[in-house]
Amino acid sequence: MNLGHICRYSIGILPVVDGLSSVLNHTNRSLTALLFMLCSVFTASNTGAVETVNIAVFEQHQRYINASGAYALSWRLMEAAAALQNIKLQPIESSWQGAISRLKGGKVPLVFAAFKTKERQQWAIFSLPLAPDSSAIFTLPDNPVGSRQHIDFKSASIGVSAGSVQERFAKELGFKNIYSTKERAQLYRMLEEGRLTYLFFGQSMIGYYCLYHANLDNRDCMRQVGEPYDINEVHTIALKSELKAKQLMDRLNQGLLAISQSQDIALWFAEEGFTQRNYSQWQFALQKHTEALH
Repeated sequence: MNLGHICRYSIGILPVVDGLSSVLNHTNRSLTALLFMLCSVFTASNTGAVETVNIAVFEQHQRYINASGAYALSWRLMEAAAALQNIKLQPIESSWQGAISRLKGGKVPLVFAAFKTKERQQWAIFSLPLAPDSSAIFTLPDNPVGSRQHIDFKSASIGVSAGSVQERFAKELGFKNIYSTKERAQLYRMLEEGRLTYLFFGQSMIGYYCLYHANLDNRDCMRQVGEPYDINEVHTIALKSELKAKQLMDRLNQGLLAISQSQDIALWFAEEGFTQRNYSQWQFALQKHTEALH
């Protein structure tokens, strides 16, 4: 079998080790990345020049890939989908507020890692769903409060990323002292210094905090308060008013559908800490969203 056959039917050729739930080692992940790069080159050489497309991503993009399973998996899915459409995604690091400003100002056609909300649906189009993620309230381990019902919303202070869905969630819950900023690192410092009681973040953010701010290899540096407030999926977004952006999103969605049935993508879910059930739910979500579009 030549490289063309491998690239056509498989994004990766690594075996499952001890079942889907096992996390593959660094060597296997490097081999997957190498094969993906070779396939991208093969595709480009056979179908024409690669189109480079700027996409706004989180600041410290690579660190989020290293620390967050949801962020990393979503990015891998987007890159693979883009490669099948002869597109190379060029990350442009930005705060969330800055990313939306760039999008609306025409400086980038895409913003990565967005949750779908009714407000955003008024002006944005969304990719098919990527990795699952959820929003929750977090605090330091020594805080005795164990559920949202025990939070004093009048006196407690909570930090949020400016313009994020979590900022809206904090207002919905009735927090009176909400500190909103585009600098996530500032929120981490304020929590450590006792100037904030809680943070309202997507769960994918916490791994980044523990690894790069608390210097820990686990999430014990921060504790989730109660159940997630909202369960959602990561998406890439573009402006609804831009025809070229809609055409670009259609191509990316076609790429996502093309890779969704590959068992090699199931391996990616395992590598980033997800289960076979997560993978099956993602396939079902893609089917559901595709039917809704028609």
